[in-house]
Amino acid sequence: EEEEEEELGPAPPLTLAQVRSAAATGLAAAAVRAKLLADAEEHEIQKLVVGVVEHQMRKVELKMRHVEDLEAGLHREREQIERMKMQIFAEKAALQRQKLEQEQRAAAAEAARA
Repeated sequence: EEEEEEELGPAPPLTLAQVRSAAATGLAAAAVRAKLLADAEEHEIQKLVVGVVEHQMRKVELKMRHVEDLEAGLHREREQIERMKMQIFAEKAALQRQKLEQEQRAAAAEAARA
């Protein structure tokens, strides 16, 4: 390096304008780099947020499907209970009819004996 200085001579002194220009250039480069890093970080955060939202949506969809399955099962059970109620009602009506017929036969037999 000393040989180069001897060949080129001492570096000329920097002017205040050159120092300010170099500082401004350095600051501008740092600002551009900071902006690029901030943009990249913001993009990554947005990507992560989208991933979280999609995951939550999948969970909600699975829960909704489970609720729909439960509702369908309850609907089938209600229909089955309604059929059973109708069957019990029909059996009760048949038993009442049989009881009435039996009472009528007993009354007729009693009347015939008298």
